[in-house]
Amino acid sequence: MNQLSRLPVYLAIDVSYSMNHLIDGVNESLAGVFDRWAADPLVAHKLAVCVVSFSDIPHIERPLSTIAENADAPALSVRDGTRYREAFDLLKSQIEVDIGDLKGRGFSVFRPTIFFFTDGNPTDTGWQQALHELTNDEYRYHPNIVAVGTGSVDPRIIQRIATKPDFAFLALLDSNPLEASSSFLIELGKSVARSTSSVGQGKTELRLNLPDNFVTVDVAE
Repeated sequence: MNQLSRLPVYLAIDVSYSMNHLIDGVNESLAGVFDRWAADPLVAHKLAVCVVSFSDIPHIERPLSTIAENADAPALSVRDGTRYREAFDLLKSQIEVDIGDLKGRGFSVFRPTIFFFTDGNPTDTGWQQALHELTNDEYRYHPNIVAVGTGSVDPRIIQRIATKPDFAFLALLDSNPLEASSSFLIELGKSVARSTSSVGQGKTELRLNLPDNFVTVDVAE
């Protein structure tokens, strides 16, 4: 990456009531990841991070900015519902706004990456179409999506959300998905910040190692 390049990363985190027993750990883990990113100057200046919580209604908890600009992790709280469609719609519209802003400020922008953390199945309909509109190749900013599931979530849903088969992960236990993924996110930040991928093509090839206490999703159709 050159000095005027950014990789947008979106952390989309389920805060439905089923996450109530995990939310303190999620907040602690999120702060820990931000601290580690902040300790690496290259990551702090190249990685632009947005945090979105979702339940019945999604919220932008942290607008997109580099860790150097804002090193504080948001504190999340639980709410009712697990609606995927609104989360995907918000992510798509926000990516449009954010990349437009970055390009307007003279930055080259890599393909965005979304980490989608959930512990339950969606309570709404129509989310598959919203996901398609977000990820299909005709959408110019179609992001990578890494889907991370825990609790009672159907593995087939995690597999469906991930944009590649090896981007779908399940926790072995009903555990805090961010805690289990912390080292994974920290190393990802380092690797993408040092990426030698072509800025001109706007692509970043993600190579993800399996986090501890996780398995990849392998569900027969």
